[in-house]
Amino acid sequence: LLSKEVTNDFEDAVFAAYPEIYALKVHMIESGALFALMSGSGSSVFAFFDSKETAVQSAASLPATYAVSLTPPQFSPKRDEK
Repeated sequence: LLSKEVTNDFEDAVFAAYPEIYALKVHMIESGALFALMSGSGSSVFAFFDSKETAVQSAASLPATYAVSLTPPQFSPKRDEK
């Protein structure tokens, strides 16, 4: 459902100019992501995985030149209590 409803119109143009960003998205999907998408104008690519283990394995298989952040789905920013 996400693949049909959530898109980024910049992907085609950015992927043509920077095929390594396209390769990153493909890598995430091939390594088990349920959904992957380039964010904004290409500053990052994000993906959803159905298990922490699959996400960790996918991240570990990326070259060390990539900055990777694994965020649990329960994430919410802490609020300052006053």
